[in-house]
Amino acid sequence: MDDQERGEWVSYGHEVYARFVSRVQQLEQGKTRLQHQRGLEHADKAEGKRVSCMEKRRIYGSFPELADLYLNDKKKVVLDFSESKCLVPLLVPTEQSPNQYVGLRWSKVTSPTRLAQDRDYCYIEVMKPFVDARGRTAWAKCSHSVRYPGCPENPAMIRGQIFHSGIIFRETSQPGLLEATFYYDCDTRGIPSFLAPMVLKSRGKNNAELINHYLKMARMATSRHDNPLLQTSVSDLLAKEKRCGSCSNRLPRWRSKEKCHYCRATPIATMRAETAIRFAPEKLDPKELHQLTEQARAEFQKLFQCIRFISQDGALGARVADVANSSTRATICSAAKINATIDEVADIFFSDHTHLATGFAQSQQIVSLLEPDTEHPLRAAGVRWSLWDSPSRFVRKRDLCYIEYMDVFEDDQGRRGWARCTRSVEHKSCPNLTRSHSIVRAEMYCSGSIYKESDTPGVLDVMTLYDVDTRGIPAWLTKMVALRKSKNAERLEHLVRLARIMANGEDPNAKYVQISKSTRVCRGCSEGLSRWKKSKKCRRCNDYLCKSCSQVVYTDDARLNKLNRICVHCVDDMIDNERGVDSYADANDPLARFNGSVTSAQRLRFISARSSAKTRHRSIESPTLTDTAVSDEPLNIADLCSEEADSTMAEPQIAGSEAGLDLSYLSQFKNVKC
Repeated sequence: MDDQERGEWVSYGHEVYARFVSRVQQLEQGKTRLQHQRGLEHADKAEGKRVSCMEKRRIYGSFPELADLYLNDKKKVVLDFSESKCLVPLLVPTEQSPNQYVGLRWSKVTSPTRLAQDRDYCYIEVMKPFVDARGRTAWAKCSHSVRYPGCPENPAMIRGQIFHSGIIFRETSQPGLLEATFYYDCDTRGIPSFLAPMVLKSRGKNNAELINHYLKMARMATSRHDNPLLQTSVSDLLAKEKRCGSCSNRLPRWRSKEKCHYCRATPIATMRAETAIRFAPEKLDPKELHQLTEQARAEFQKLFQCIRFISQDGALGARVADVANSSTRATICSAAKINATIDEVADIFFSDHTHLATGFAQSQQIVSLLEPDTEHPLRAAGVRWSLWDSPSRFVRKRDLCYIEYMDVFEDDQGRRGWARCTRSVEHKSCPNLTRSHSIVRAEMYCSGSIYKESDTPGVLDVMTLYDVDTRGIPAWLTKMVALRKSKNAERLEHLVRLARIMANGEDPNAKYVQISKSTRVCRGCSEGLSRWKKSKKCRRCNDYLCKSCSQVVYTDDARLNKLNRICVHCVDDMIDNERGVDSYADANDPLARFNGSVTSAQRLRFISARSSAKTRHRSIESPTLTDTAVSDEPLNIADLCSEEADSTMAEPQIAGSEAGLDLSYLSQFKNVKC
């Protein structure tokens, strides 16, 4: 195709785009019955038998995310069609116009019934942004049938026609929420009159659900967080509509909302952003900074003595003791084993999502005393505030202001370990919230967790000590809260497992953790499946697949074969075995980012860089302490015990991957309640 012909096609595409936008706006303003969200219009026109419909739906995402799915050919999302192929790209995105595209495309629709014959389409598609009559930013994709010599008709199929059809995405007053208008105008020759309206009526609804499905899977698989403010707004919006903050699925009304029943991934977001409590820290002078650091290190040394004393005393378990002034103090020490490494555990606690591992609803580091550096990458200290929800409506919420200290150590047997110690403090940057928010300030004594390498590689021995005065909560309720806190090791292991799945595509210990023998979970997207409905299975691994994942079709253009009803993990295995999956076209493509033409090694570049790794290697800008007595050598438990023996215990491009785990996908839970 020469430049002149290409220019004519591009000009014609812009004309089609203008007619499509004008037609949709006229229908929205002039048709009263189309003002409803689910309006439908049928019409038999003079040119032939045609059916048109218009549907409005909600999309949870942003314009860059949509453009990334539609404009990147390696992640191409093609709705409504079983197979699709780009014939001629006429106008590709550039730096000046990154969201604009014009091209010729061929697509095929496989008939779901024998009453209708398969049909194909040759059309021009145009995608670009615009501003509507109300001044709102919008981005639209339209298609219109054309005749192109390079795409002759197939006698085995009916050549269908579509007229100025497509989708318009408009921004709304709520960040992270888009209004999608689906408009279709199709020639239905060869389709029974009763079948065509039924198909078009459900098309807008199904396509909206699929787009939301693609966007949530893309976020979970690649951890895209280009705009942290937008991600916070999306989490706020999902919490308002009672949806999971991880997978966007609606939560059951009458079931427990502690964990999502669909993705089973992380604690769900249920608190709106405007109700989140944030503190404005004051800058500390070097003397106060040194005092808090010394206090944190002293409590860190005391933690080993406390846990050793309780372990030797045989007091493992929950023990509730009454304290004077009608307060209740709960002490619990528990032992567990988790499948993780010390670096993986430290990654979670060094990120902004410590509350996800400790079970708090909210958490904020008010003051940073020590930050990880290149010499001591696993050492940190700070002053932190945390809030946990009350297990009963008759009891007010509790919060804590405490210092935390984290560092590596070696035990008397030479095994490497990592510990985190906490102890309540009073600080001017974290005032009491009893009067302002009706939150009772609890007191935490020397508490923390010790993670030590075991004889089995990849397995850590965990000892958790929890000693807190809840200030007025009944003894039985305090014991229940303490028992919940003893399960923090399981919560931490779950987060580590999720990080592995996001970084590597599959958890090596997936068979170690079983959700439930009676629960069906999709192998591709981890969505819950009904026990009473027939579910399809992957043809390779024989695991269950949801409807969206089972309808994915991976095609190999070179060998002209299809891989349908197969999970994304099995496609990875075939790619690794050089079985040649080059591209895919799909009627319902739930994971566009994992394109079949990309090898497993190349897919690592789709994983964004680990946020905690950047935090570790950045320079320390805190005030320099010249008179500090803090040692930089690794701690030894034997030395600590001897020292304390006599003491009194009281766009579409994604950054390349770094070694380690990627926990940036958890930022959508920031400032929200779990």
